[in-house]
Amino acid sequence: MQRAGVSLVLLLAVILSFIGCLASHGRAWSLPFRRRGEPWREALAAAKVQYAAQRETHWERWAALVRQRTVSSEIDNEEEFQRATDLLRRWLAEEAGCVDVQVVRRDNHSRPAVLASCGFGDASATDTSSVSSILFYGHYDVQPASAVADGWTVTDDAFAPVTRDGKLYGRGVSDDKGGVMALLAALHTMRAVEQSDLVDPHHRGSRRLCVKVLFEGEEEIGSPSLTALIAQHPSYLFGGCDRAADAIATPVQAVISVDGGQFDERTAQLVCGMRGAAAWEVVLHGAARDVHSGAWGGAVPNPAQALAMLVAALYHAENHSVAVPGFYDGVLPPAERYGGDHERFLRAASRAMPPERQLATHLGVSALGGGERSLYPHLVDRLWFRPTLEVVGMGSGYYGPGIKTAIPARATLKLSMRLVPGQRRAAVLAAVRRYVERFCAMHLQAMGIRCEQYALPFAADPYELPIDHPLNRLLEQVLRGEYSRRVLPMRSGASIPALSMLQEAAAPAPVGTLAFSTEADNLHGPDESMTLSRFDKAVATYLHLLYRMRFEAVFPPPPPRDEL
Repeated sequence: MQRAGVSLVLLLAVILSFIGCLASHGRAWSLPFRRRGEPWREALAAAKVQYAAQRETHWERWAALVRQRTVSSEIDNEEEFQRATDLLRRWLAEEAGCVDVQVVRRDNHSRPAVLASCGFGDASATDTSSVSSILFYGHYDVQPASAVADGWTVTDDAFAPVTRDGKLYGRGVSDDKGGVMALLAALHTMRAVEQSDLVDPHHRGSRRLCVKVLFEGEEEIGSPSLTALIAQHPSYLFGGCDRAADAIATPVQAVISVDGGQFDERTAQLVCGMRGAAAWEVVLHGAARDVHSGAWGGAVPNPAQALAMLVAALYHAENHSVAVPGFYDGVLPPAERYGGDHERFLRAASRAMPPERQLATHLGVSALGGGERSLYPHLVDRLWFRPTLEVVGMGSGYYGPGIKTAIPARATLKLSMRLVPGQRRAAVLAAVRRYVERFCAMHLQAMGIRCEQYALPFAADPYELPIDHPLNRLLEQVLRGEYSRRVLPMRSGASIPALSMLQEAAAPAPVGTLAFSTEADNLHGPDESMTLSRFDKAVATYLHLLYRMRFEAVFPPPPPRDEL
């Protein structure tokens, strides 16, 4: 008997160990314990089971969207955009059960956007206090990709997605078709659970959830039509779900972007800010055509030489800061602007980011010494909190094999700027224009060089939402529920133009991000990918947020409609 008892104990230990192992490898789909007074947990558990049974179907739909070559910077691909919007419209209407789905555009020259309005829960809810309303933003357009020319290794066609080693590869699988399709999978799953008997009727709740969707097709070219599109459809985007129930048309209480990212597979990231952006082009003209460098060298003005002089004049030689007067107007040191939150960001970055030396090795450089390193030695300050003026393109003359002994007729300079709170984009561009004009007048015109300047269609205002804002606290709780590690407050040096546009249009509703791309996905580069397990985790996280809003009043009641 004693020996049998020991055997039973060992068997039980093995079983418990096996269950624990399963839980550790499948945390995204572990069923949460039901707590008294929290029926959303029962519904979320049922939804995770429902998704697990259908996830291969959702993976296939994800790949189907990736197959559409929705490159917004290309021309003559209107049919690809039509097929993509047809897919999105059908999935939203037929699978997610959204009663009002539209494909709209600002004008005949812009890419279409998909708008949807989807109601979940108790349709008999009769007052605003029992209705939650949220708008999700994402984009289905992508960057250009030529698999052979760009050096892809997994496929000869970046728009023919392939699955390998637990990842889906293809242009846009991460940025941002992964986010779009993860949200759609969550909405499909939520609708299926609502129409099933998986949840105890006594725990269905008496609240109503209104989900609005905005998927645009121009994010990768700076969202040039988005402001006008928002102005054309404000009540649709920010009003209530049920047109037949205007009495409970609850204004949107929050806006969530599914474009953005997490730090890595296991570390959740709460994005609290992104830099703005602007771009500028300068063209320097010399002779009417390229001329012989022997016959005319020493007499004809050289645009390439003039370009080198101009670029050198953009920066202070002693500390590499930007020399353009007025460029830093409104910019405060990070510690002064953010107080104690600045230290919180630095601590979070130190927990998540590899050492600077390791990052430099990964990038193939000896040191990360760019920008204002002598003024701001901490890498995070330069990546997240300081503005930049970067040369991203220079062109002049012949640069093929051997040499062509000709003085070029023109030279081109392209500048990319990342802006921080306190800067005004129009003022910064005006300062750059004045500086280049003055430099040309003082140093280049006497040489015979003629200067032209243009603003380029790449623009975004800075975005930020404080760490302790109620929306960020909610998103932190949601992320903590699906990730085993601590949620880290982070910022990004990149830009998403739609965030500041939506922040202005949706006010007083806050704008946050809940997205799942990572640096390892190689966004905009060859072999762009996303792990299937992270796609599953994204679906679980969206479900977590949706069910919290479906069963609980997570936001304060909105003001009356006539006060908006």
